[in-house]
Amino acid sequence: MTRLDKLFYGFFTVIALLGYGLLLFTSYSFAGEVKQQFMTLVLTLILVQLIYAIYFVFIKKGKFKTYLRLLVFSILGVPGLFFFVGAIQYLFNISANIVLLGIGIACVVLIGGYGWYINKEMMNQMNKE
Repeated sequence: MTRLDKLFYGFFTVIALLGYGLLLFTSYSFAGEVKQQFMTLVLTLILVQLIYAIYFVFIKKGKFKTYLRLLVFSILGVPGLFFFVGAIQYLFNISANIVLLGIGIACVVLIGGYGWYINKEMMNQMNKE
């Protein structure tokens, strides 16, 4: 697993854990439309994982252990992200799109910072040689 993979796993794990924590400590609940959206999310997740498993194991001939890690992460991370967005939307009374936009911007900043760090590290190695 590359450093960038670890960075993304870490970023979305923190958001998912915050989502589960907010679900426990707020009065955000499943009601009507939210329950339907969550069920759609779960069914989509199952379908996507099934398709990706077929592609990854049979076509790409990847290691099953790598796929299993991704599967566990997506099963825990995707609902956690859903809970995070819903709880933030509930607490601050803002649109879910704004919360998702904030997560996207944070992700882009994270990638930019990582790219800057790697570039700086490579330049330091070149200067030493």
